[in-house]
Amino acid sequence: MKKYYDLFVRSADRAVLKKASELGWNGVCVAVDLKNINQLRDLPEKVSNMEVYKGVVIPTDVEKNARKALDQADIIIALGGVDEANRQASECWEVDMLVNPELTQEKDHFPAF
Repeated sequence: MKKYYDLFVRSADRAVLKKASELGWNGVCVAVDLKNINQLRDLPEKVSNMEVYKGVVIPTDVEKNARKALDQADIIIALGGVDEANRQASECWEVDMLVNPELTQEKDHFPAF
């Protein structure tokens, strides 16, 4: 049996989690910005039969901030966008996921969305 996860849910709202469960997801990762890490404290481990993971999005100083977030998060997510940030995230063992690596404006002739 296949399992379905969404690993980048940007809302900790209980109604959003309940809706994801109703839609048949097996698990989600609620991803909050590092400055809002306290929102993860009251997050349930499960909603119905759906697993809920705690994620922290690290925008800058990837290595230093990822280590800080390890105690409170299940998944560390680095925010990419420029080559240097993408490189830092890919070299940092604490980072589980890199999002938006394509948003670099340096060599890209297409507008970022």
